[in-house]
Amino acid sequence: MEKKVTENRGGKREGAGRPVIDINKGKMNRHNITMHDDIWNSIVEKAAELNLSASQYIAMIHKEYMNK
Repeated sequence: MEKKVTENRGGKREGAGRPVIDINKGKMNRHNITMHDDIWNSIVEKAAELNLSASQYIAMIHKEYMNK
């Protein structure tokens, strides 16, 4: 069985990252949502400022959105 190629974007652990699906389209994260790199990079940067993982930051945004 061949492993999917991943990039270590978060820098937290080896093998973490989003599998490359289509370089021109973006990359798929673990939630099976394809995002363009500029969107994903902004999420990762903002999460790092708040000392959160990207998943935690996305969950926080979702919770705030649902409470409106």
